[in-house]
Amino acid sequence: MSAEKQSGVQQAWQPALINLQRCRLSPLRFFRDFPAAFEHIRDHLLEESEAEAWCLVIPQLSVEFGELGQKSQRHRTYQKAKQDREVFEKLYDLYRESVSRNLADACRQGWKQVRGEQGHWQAVAFGSSGVLILAANGLVLTAFLPNQSSAERTLLRRGSLAPARLAGKRRMRGGLEVASERELRKRRQIEARWSPEERLFYRVFRPALSFIRRQQYETFSPTGPYQPRDNDYWLLKAKVPTASRFDYQQWRRLRQQLRGRVYDAAVN
Repeated sequence: MSAEKQSGVQQAWQPALINLQRCRLSPLRFFRDFPAAFEHIRDHLLEESEAEAWCLVIPQLSVEFGELGQKSQRHRTYQKAKQDREVFEKLYDLYRESVSRNLADACRQGWKQVRGEQGHWQAVAFGSSGVLILAANGLVLTAFLPNQSSAERTLLRRGSLAPARLAGKRRMRGGLEVASERELRKRRQIEARWSPEERLFYRVFRPALSFIRRQQYETFSPTGPYQPRDNDYWLLKAKVPTASRFDYQQWRRLRQQLRGRVYDAAVN
């Protein structure tokens, strides 16, 4: 697509609305404009650390675009989205539908918090698929899967951490336990038997929940006193359950209550 033609597409494009009943955050424009929408698709759905997790949240991504956990497939999909409006729209619609469902979860379950007054507000919300949403003044600012970007998490998934580094060590980093090579093999064998629902819970929802529980209101500044953080994710700490006390069976019951089903083969 030429630069001139792409510019025309961007000018003609309008963001879709997320419109939910009984949700005070709705209606919401799903990103401000074409560049913002494309940037979020690139940086989340097609980003190395999140793409595989998004395929668990949105199984239809794998049906439409192949295995996005593979670099070559992500690059191919990214290039197609740049050149083909229909490919971009398909990615955008799947992304929006998942965010909409997770926002509906947040509104029903109370996993949201709003600061400010009408006309000038900011909100953070968390859905049962592990999607974290930040919105302000009728606009979705971002929606992502927390705790998926750890370098060690990526290396562990690929099996490329050096055994010498792991030998005899058991520690926690980024919500992930770093174990021995033997333990990793055992874990992979267990994960191979997981159902799609279990993969969604253990690989996406639970790490996201741990991310929220670790957020703090204040952060240390080496040049002075504690300073407020630049995000509102910490506001959800009082709203969401503790990760260690919210197990898979509880999550299944919650999903059944919120969605009428635990897992959707297209979009969660």
